[in-house]
Amino acid sequence: MSGEACRDTARSEKSGAASYVGRAGARDKTRVLPKKSLLDQKNFLAIHHYNMSLFLIATSGFVALVALLVHFRVTRKITKKRKWRVLWFIVSLISGATFVWAIRGRRFIQPVDGTYDFVTIGFCGMTFVALLVALLVVRDVVLGVGFGVTWLRRLRRHESDEKTLESAKDADEEAQKRDGAAVESRRDFLMRVSSLGVLGGTVVLTPPTIYSAKCRRVIRKTQFVFSKLPAACDGLKIAHLSDIHVGNTITRSDVEDMVRETNALEPDIVVITGDIADGDPQYVVQDLSPLCGLKSRYGAYYVTGNHEHMWGARGYCQAVAQLGIVVLNNEHRIIDVNGAQLAVAGAIDYRGDRRERTWQSDPALALSGIPENVFKLMLVHQPGSVDESLTHGADLVLVGHTHGGQCWPFCYIVDALHKYSRGAYWSGERAVFVRCGTGYWGPPIRLGVPCEICLHTLKARG
Repeated sequence: MSGEACRDTARSEKSGAASYVGRAGARDKTRVLPKKSLLDQKNFLAIHHYNMSLFLIATSGFVALVALLVHFRVTRKITKKRKWRVLWFIVSLISGATFVWAIRGRRFIQPVDGTYDFVTIGFCGMTFVALLVALLVVRDVVLGVGFGVTWLRRLRRHESDEKTLESAKDADEEAQKRDGAAVESRRDFLMRVSSLGVLGGTVVLTPPTIYSAKCRRVIRKTQFVFSKLPAACDGLKIAHLSDIHVGNTITRSDVEDMVRETNALEPDIVVITGDIADGDPQYVVQDLSPLCGLKSRYGAYYVTGNHEHMWGARGYCQAVAQLGIVVLNNEHRIIDVNGAQLAVAGAIDYRGDRRERTWQSDPALALSGIPENVFKLMLVHQPGSVDESLTHGADLVLVGHTHGGQCWPFCYIVDALHKYSRGAYWSGERAVFVRCGTGYWGPPIRLGVPCEICLHTLKARG
């Protein structure tokens, strides 16, 4: 089926199943964003490419620092032969350069045959490096604590025995030197063995980590019970996608798999809470076309994430709308579910105005005009929009952005940084759910926090 035919089919199916009502109460179609002037486009692109150039420079510097860290903390401990150390350092720099070029290759230039393979190699190489650095940090922390405890014990023993050993100081100096040499020998041995363990552990962990990110998505089913939910909406199923991040190593075939898995759940509503792609829209949106195959009784809805605004949210909104998906930019739709009304509202990304001032998040505007007795489903990308959404009457807020940390143990850091980080939260009769992402950002890393497609079932209390 052609792309145009697919879009027409999607529109006809959704228009027959749901009634879309705007804030004024009139029948409304997906809003078409006004075209930007040529000057605005040039200014946005100039600022965007300047910022991304700084990002690539900073990334290159970071890669060089990582190469030095690995050189001094791993290779120098494993081998004392200079040629092997120099060779490993050069390989590390080349791997880092491959990663930097991979970012540029998929996001800034039009893909050609072989480009995706090159990008995948670069990002998978960075998965290896990222795991290596993570294990190296864990190793250094553990050994640092161990060496610290040993040093404190030796210090206490030295202080307690100082008086009794004063008379035999000269005779004991040689024994102390021997003990010190033995300690240094043990320390070198531990560093060498632990360095080999870090390297071996990285080799073992890299394949399952990449597999978990690229090939494994779990179906996470949740159930929310509300007193306000009409009996006609009891059992309503919502498929929740977020943070797909098409653009680097996630391509059209991955999106096709996500669509097939989502349709198998037979949802009533499909929602996408931002970060749908990552790259220049004109080169990335072609991989989004399978999303027009999403099937649901009451349509699919989408809000922008911070990554769309990095690359041009206007282009992504237009592309998504052409796929028959309703774009909610600080607005809502009221749908008819078995004779009862249910509102689906959505806000622009929490920090959308950082790139373009006209893209300002306004959950209050999105929820305004909805009758008080109507159940309100709110879509936002970042947890920063949650409290304002709840304040203005949202009954269920669906969120993305955090990825759940994406990789253990970073999930605990995310938990500390965000009030709403992952999973379900309740505030009286109102609920919030933050999902861990359908895709991943950066290198294909998912360790302990798998990619997921969520299916939320709404139940009416009593």
